[in-house]
Amino acid sequence: MKGWTLAGTIGTACSLNRRTYLNVFRDAAHLRHIGAPDLERRVFDLVPRAVAIARAAREDAARPAVPIAGVMSTLEHCFRPDLAPPTDEAQVEHDEIARLLALAGGDLLLLESMNTIGEARPAAEAARATGLPVWVSFVVGADGNLLSGESLAAAVQAIHAAGVEAILVNCAPPEDVDQALSALGSGDSRPFGAYAQVGKFDPPSWKFEFFPQFSASEAWPPERYAAAADGWRARGARIVGGCCGTGPDHVRALKQALAEVAR
Repeated sequence: MKGWTLAGTIGTACSLNRRTYLNVFRDAAHLRHIGAPDLERRVFDLVPRAVAIARAAREDAARPAVPIAGVMSTLEHCFRPDLAPPTDEAQVEHDEIARLLALAGGDLLLLESMNTIGEARPAAEAARATGLPVWVSFVVGADGNLLSGESLAAAVQAIHAAGVEAILVNCAPPEDVDQALSALGSGDSRPFGAYAQVGKFDPPSWKFEFFPQFSASEAWPPERYAAAADGWRARGARIVGGCCGTGPDHVRALKQALAEVAR
């Protein structure tokens, strides 16, 4: 683990898979009719480019020890567990992404916003096959369980056999993360952690280049978020960070809070 935290980790390539492009279109014929000619292959260029940009940022900051996390998210939208693909399909597609991220130079693989046990397991197996360290993070609801309705405790138990190095929860409001933390670390010695989202989901008008965002929330300024994360640390979390809606100010506040604890 080398004492890593998400606050000191660069993440790259979240939700970058072929389905992201293909799902915009009615079918393959529709894509060929009005889509860019290289969409079916573009992911093979963009994943390495994303890692290269992260590596360049690390060099510019003169922080060679900061690890780059290659992020593997759900193949369908992370808030729609009902769309999760069958296990055999998930295995093939996650194998592809894991290999791309590993070959591009990622230092670890972060399986982010996993919303079903059925997809998390083959994704973890694909990531482990690269030989890189693997962290798995689950997106949870207000009850602290996976959005699929499966218990977080069952998900942790199911993923244990995959040999992952850390288990986290993310992409949920801080209150939901608090609810979920009791299921992490219970009976399991591996590091666990959390990184919450703040604000509200705020997509633009419909268009091909769909760039959803989380609008800023005055309810969670950096200082309050850092205090919440410090509470997670006090409960045993060794990895903390920020998800959708958090920004550089939140990360700086996290870093300062962690530094004060380390003194």
